[in-house]
Amino acid sequence: MIEPLLLLYIYALHTTQNASKARVYFSSANAAFLSLIATTALVTNPAAQDPNALLRQPEQVWLSDYIATFFATDLFLGHMDGGLNMVTGYIHHSVYIGLALYLKSQQQSNLIFLCLPFEIPTLILDLHKLYPNFNYKPAFGSTFLLFRLAMNAYMINTVTYLGPTYRNIGIAMLLTHIAWFIQWSLKIAAQHRGNEE
Repeated sequence: MIEPLLLLYIYALHTTQNASKARVYFSSANAAFLSLIATTALVTNPAAQDPNALLRQPEQVWLSDYIATFFATDLFLGHMDGGLNMVTGYIHHSVYIGLALYLKSQQQSNLIFLCLPFEIPTLILDLHKLYPNFNYKPAFGSTFLLFRLAMNAYMINTVTYLGPTYRNIGIAMLLTHIAWFIQWSLKIAAQHRGNEE
């Protein structure tokens, strides 16, 4: 399942001779793929955000395998390139690999659908990395608030009945997303102040 993304990475690496840029192509293709699945699920199937309904449907094991493989591959590529942040790279990716494998072991791979909308802001950020003139800030900020913060809070509410493990995972995700958003907002504010001086 991950093979097309790896082929894109190899092609981008060959054409750009830049491992960091090739990894952005790899990441943005993944974000586009997951965003498409998330958007399609949200539009065509309102139950896509209901854990009860998700768990009643046939398990999509491929999704757990895909998520674990993508993050493991990106972890390796980012480590080799030297471009991984400790929190948003090593820790984030390791947690998602563990979560995907745990859900698969519990035969609850479908719960990953609850997290797929989180990738929509990633796609916007990656587009900015590929096209630096693209003014990504309004779209990234608004989609981050909607999909990473509001939907994460909603997800915590919907999985609470499954037990404290899922609630705690959701809370940890939300705290990470809040910290990341604050860091990004402070960086943008500092840039704005710098432009005014």
